[in-house]
Amino acid sequence: MITCFLHSLHPNGVSSEMAKFDRLRSMATPPHFRPRTARRVPIRGTAFFLNDDTRGRGFVWNLSLKGCRVDAEKHVPAGTELMITLHLEKADEKIHVHRAVVAWSCGQEFGLRIHDIEPPEARRLKRYLGRAR
Repeated sequence: MITCFLHSLHPNGVSSEMAKFDRLRSMATPPHFRPRTARRVPIRGTAFFLNDDTRGRGFVWNLSLKGCRVDAEKHVPAGTELMITLHLEKADEKIHVHRAVVAWSCGQEFGLRIHDIEPPEARRLKRYLGRAR
């Protein structure tokens, strides 16, 4: 894909493929979209999630104080509220989140936005992220 970009540069230096991608991305951006406010750290771990209607698990790939990306065993729609437990690589303890909301969903991948986490759990998450960077 990068090779395609290099070979298709316009005289003004803008890739025709990149321009097309930017147009498509802007059209596909939902009106309620909010950009991330916290830097995500690439980590590995497992998230167990549940609510009254569903339960499951998935792999956590990116993590921040505000949320994470999960590749789950099932589809979870945007807007779903979940309780999650994070089992993170090289972490001493699990991290429990009382309420997280699925911000976006694509197939079996979704982004979680953390809304309610107890202060001791938030401190544990912050310490973990500080060590993982």
